[in-house]
Amino acid sequence: MKKHMISAAIGLLAIACTQAPEPCPPQQESPAVGFNNLVEDFPGAEMGSQSDVDIWLKYLEYLNAKDLEGLATLQADSIEVHTANGKYIKGAKAHRAALSEWIYDTDATWKPVWGTAIRQAGGDTTGSFVMAVSDMTVRDGEETRRVNNMFTVWIKDSKVQAFWFYKRDFTQKELDMIEAAEAAEAQE
Repeated sequence: MKKHMISAAIGLLAIACTQAPEPCPPQQESPAVGFNNLVEDFPGAEMGSQSDVDIWLKYLEYLNAKDLEGLATLQADSIEVHTANGKYIKGAKAHRAALSEWIYDTDATWKPVWGTAIRQAGGDTTGSFVMAVSDMTVRDGEETRRVNNMFTVWIKDSKVQAFWFYKRDFTQKELDMIEAAEAAEAQE
């Protein structure tokens, strides 16, 4: 009897979904959120594109691999980079030169922690801001330094157009949590 009731419920759901003019289950529109005091009449923000988040994750993979050719395939020729120490880099050639100054001599890696994308509500859907956090580890001989990096990345037409990054040192509590998680991961 129980199997017949479950089968009937599934059948009704299937019929309801094929007859509905809207997506089934119905999609709720997310209300626009946020603020931007730099523009007049800002309509708010809504969720952006997962494909833009994936582009940023690939960008970090190339950065970890020190693959400047790979990075070049994901960035616009007119890329703008705003660094944590106030340096401004304009253009793909200048960005490559800046990276070349240190990337090959530094043992640095970025481990993505979280990220999401947003875009202006009701606006252009070919681009979004990806906001992401990564843990950066820099090894220099016996010394290891870990910092937290926050990125705000403008991606449009599948290319990184600009990014801003910020860094902060971890607290000892955070470092202890990271080390405990890594130790547990190593035991698996």
